[in-house]
Amino acid sequence: VVLMDGENNIWFARIGLGVARLLDRAVVYYASEEGQQQDVEAICVNGHDAWFGAAGRILHVRKDDLRRVDTLDARSGLPEDHISALETGPGGGLWAGTDENGLYKQEAHGHFVNVPLANDLLSRKVHGLARRGNAIWVATSNGVYIVDSTRTRHLTTENGLMHNQMNAVLTDTRGQVWLACNNGGVSVVRNDTVRSFTLTQQGNAYHVTGIAQDASGTMWFST
Repeated sequence: VVLMDGENNIWFARIGLGVARLLDRAVVYYASEEGQQQDVEAICVNGHDAWFGAAGRILHVRKDDLRRVDTLDARSGLPEDHISALETGPGGGLWAGTDENGLYKQEAHGHFVNVPLANDLLSRKVHGLARRGNAIWVATSNGVYIVDSTRTRHLTTENGLMHNQMNAVLTDTRGQVWLACNNGGVSVVRNDTVRSFTLTQQGNAYHVTGIAQDASGTMWFST
């Protein structure tokens, strides 16, 4: 996972190797509070706070002092599952996606509660989270869910998406939501209009696994 924060620092979550940050052209590596590297699968940065999703827990640090780590785990209501996606909500609380147990929302007292999406197993596999306005967009193996305070909407191939296997989601600086999926598919949602296209090279479509936007506004896709 690669994330650019508001100060143009680039963060890397690395399976088996913990977290790294590109800071002033130097790469800084960070270990966990036990001194061991983590299987970090998700990153979220908001202001001076950063969160890292690992197996069964979320590690929280302040960017100005990464030596002090707070741990959120089963005692905070999280399941014994890999934390696969993180995002901050409109009220400042944290949202967490998991590999097998769906979506979780942090309430005002700090405890996490499950947010039901659907009963099928594919909808419980969360691969990415993004916020647009007051809504959280949830990329799953069964399309994308849009969750706000009043309702939950569901977009699939029937709504114009290229594939129901959503691998990543990103809100760009214009408020458009980009969705990466299998078979080379990329979908862009602006207001209620879905526009989709395929990334190919020499006639071969790629599975798109990630999306990023740089400081100049250019969109980048990993395959």
